[in-house]
Amino acid sequence: MIAWALLLSLPLAATTTVPVAKTLGVAPDLRENYKPSTAGAWKCLDGSKEIPWDFVNDDSCDCPDGSDEPGSGLEIFLFAVEV
Repeated sequence: MIAWALLLSLPLAATTTVPVAKTLGVAPDLRENYKPSTAGAWKCLDGSKEIPWDFVNDDSCDCPDGSDEPGSGLEIFLFAVEV
């Protein structure tokens, strides 16, 4: 009961959501590959396309390999289709 009282007493700003990190869902060994270039672009992991960094993890697949939407499961689906 005390926890609920504390939660309800928080200011609205403390309970609003924060934007999801671009690396959410990225395997730890691939995190190094998820950094924008100095021009603010990012290259798909298969090297086929360069997209704006803002397109990474935006819930819209822009890379043919699905690598711009890590953790969405799309990259697994695309791999299964290609095999």
